[in-house]
Amino acid sequence: MRRIASLLLFATVAPAPAAAQSGEQGAVCVHDFAPGISCDGTDVLVEDVVLSSVTQLCGVSGQAQVVLDVVLSAGAASRYDIGTIVALDGNSALSGGQCYHDYLAAPLSNSPTYGDDYPDSIPDIRNGPWYNGEPFDTNDFCGDISANTQTIQSLRTASLPLTIDCDDTNHDGTVDVSVCASWRVGTTGGQATCNSLSEAVPSTSPRCSCNRVEILPEPGAALALVSGAVLLAALRRRSA
Repeated sequence: MRRIASLLLFATVAPAPAAAQSGEQGAVCVHDFAPGISCDGTDVLVEDVVLSSVTQLCGVSGQAQVVLDVVLSAGAASRYDIGTIVALDGNSALSGGQCYHDYLAAPLSNSPTYGDDYPDSIPDIRNGPWYNGEPFDTNDFCGDISANTQTIQSLRTASLPLTIDCDDTNHDGTVDVSVCASWRVGTTGGQATCNSLSEAVPSTSPRCSCNRVEILPEPGAALALVSGAVLLAALRRRSA
């Protein structure tokens, strides 16, 4: 992996509204929950990762403080108890050593409001209230994703943005991150109830998927400096 010394283009904007923070970080990559699985499922895909804001550049430390908007897309069937895992150390969210793990925490709604924040024609929910596909289970507090829709979740710690290593695994001059999504396919038996982050975890290879996504600046974004420091940057990413 090649470490990126700095990000080149920045545009100042107001930060997007963030969801209530519910995640954990550390040894919480996929293999910490389910050793040896490969995450080759396709029911829910990591569609995109948008670099929503930057409060610290990569610089000489080789790390940046960022808020990441992770876009997940569901296929033709609804899926339940969605979890998201992001690698923080530049390695794999599947098998790396340092990750951030979050889920679609309450509030939930049986009839959520869908918008079109992500630039495509698929209905999406940004930062909740998330879809509740199991209203019959009053002990289930983990958000779900309805068929043919998307979720957009802003990921950060409770008090700070995520701190990520600025690595460039394909040597094209941009930082990339590894992200995995997990889900359940059923609403009965052992898969019925998910009442916390600890239960929104990967279990088998067909019930999770991963993607490594490049984070690129918006075309034409302008460098914004105040007293020699970048205050707040919003960058849009394009897939390789």
